[in-house]
Amino acid sequence: MLNESQWWPRDVIDSYQLTQFNRLFLHAKTHVPIYRQMYADFEPPTTFEELKGLPILTREAFSGDPNLIRSEHLPVGTEIFSEASTSGTTGVQVKVLTTNQTEAIRLACAVREFDWYGLDPKGSYCVYRDTYKHPKDAPILQLHRWPFQVIGDLVQTGRGYWIAASAKVDQIIELFTSAGLSYLQTMPALISRLIEADVNNRLHFQLVQTFGEVLDDSAKMLIEEASGAQVRNTYSSVETGRIATACTESQLMHAYEESVLLEVIKEDGTQAQAGETGRVVVTALHNYATPFIRYDIGDYVQLPQGPCPCGRSLMGIERVHGRVRERLLTASGEFVPAYSLFGQITNVPWIREYQLTQMNSQDFLLQYVGEKGEAGALAGVVEVLSNLTGNTVRLEVEMVQHIAIGATGKRVRFVNKTSA
Repeated sequence: MLNESQWWPRDVIDSYQLTQFNRLFLHAKTHVPIYRQMYADFEPPTTFEELKGLPILTREAFSGDPNLIRSEHLPVGTEIFSEASTSGTTGVQVKVLTTNQTEAIRLACAVREFDWYGLDPKGSYCVYRDTYKHPKDAPILQLHRWPFQVIGDLVQTGRGYWIAASAKVDQIIELFTSAGLSYLQTMPALISRLIEADVNNRLHFQLVQTFGEVLDDSAKMLIEEASGAQVRNTYSSVETGRIATACTESQLMHAYEESVLLEVIKEDGTQAQAGETGRVVVTALHNYATPFIRYDIGDYVQLPQGPCPCGRSLMGIERVHGRVRERLLTASGEFVPAYSLFGQITNVPWIREYQLTQMNSQDFLLQYVGEKGEAGALAGVVEVLSNLTGNTVRLEVEMVQHIAIGATGKRVRFVNKTSA
């Protein structure tokens, strides 16, 4: 289906999404406690304008009782597949039930990505990430096929590998070098850690597919130059699965509109238009076990100025800016989004990785991995900080050997230590 649906006209996509949304809406209103309350006074929307008038779900609404978001009854043919948890980097950990349907959709999305990116099943494939369902004393698992069971059942593939973030870097580099690894799926922080340790430039891949974090331009360039790989980013979440992935014919990402209904909403509550940035509100159209309907996922994205030249009608994303919780304290005591700042930092040529800490509305500490450079290159960073905070800021800069990676395999690029 997904090979055909990527070329559907816009009106066909819209009709499909509204139909799927209403099936999920009726199920959730009947069988999921939180939606019984939220939708008590609402009927299934007949238009997208009516849909956009439905309440928005936040993590805080069900964080005290995870059963509020769980279905008391599943449709015929739907079975629980697994349980997963978010990393908690948003401040609230969410537990999600996946089903045979959501797993089928996840694999279908992966197959379409493989097709887009021209992956050869005979190549070797590794997933290198935070956690996986294998013994803790075996952080590196070598498989006879790719680490996707259904794909391995359908076609003959090359070797596969599961590697946990806790594995030793030197062992990983040795394995990748000896195996001649073709394809790597990982987080930007983890591949950056490998590149830092690869002093002899032994790592070479055909494709690196990143997920789980913002992939900024400097990190993408670093990976491409160090490994010779094409780098493609996939935007996803534990709650919804894949949301969007990189187009091969432009710098845009395309939403998986067969799987999710994606909205981008500005701070004033209106829908973002072409070129504008807003918060991501997403509906996972096929999860009847833990439905996420009009769910504020806690991210900012920017919409493109126009359609993608590839000709697909699938919704485009220009850039994923990062987390809503990455906010600066201003002189007036308010908090404002920090995403416009991060591009300024990554544009500094001698900074490879960084972490910015706000101490108060005037004082900031920028720790970075890279080379010594001219302080004048940070003028743009100071200017944006001053404009955002409404203060004359003081920026302390410290070069460090590395930026710590958390247990989830992610780096935290902004820390707010203010007392407000």
